[in-house]
Amino acid sequence: MFHSHLARLRGSTFFGDGLIGETPMMKLETYRDLRDAAERAAQARKECQLEIFAALEAIDPELVNDGLELMAGAGAREVLAHYLTESIPALGGATPYEMLASGERARVIQLFGAIRHGVYL
Repeated sequence: MFHSHLARLRGSTFFGDGLIGETPMMKLETYRDLRDAAERAAQARKECQLEIFAALEAIDPELVNDGLELMAGAGAREVLAHYLTESIPALGGATPYEMLASGERARVIQLFGAIRHGVYL
């Protein structure tokens, strides 16, 4: 649906001269559509992160439990699922999943250890 909406916008002056000829209400509606699309994309990303996280938990429960101990509290699974997809400076800008995929599980464990000891990287 969002793509069809963008196609409609591309046919308008929105991407050219900036909504020339459109009323403020039409512009407001477009902003709301974009906000709604962004919210749906964010929700889809969260769901995808949790699916990937569940697969990781199935193959490496020790690593997941170690990470969950760090993120203790409400929403720990969601926080860790998101964290594992983020670029981490201490990993040279790689994500923990990239480290795992390149055979560097020990670096992820070291990262968790550093965080546990108060070294926030």
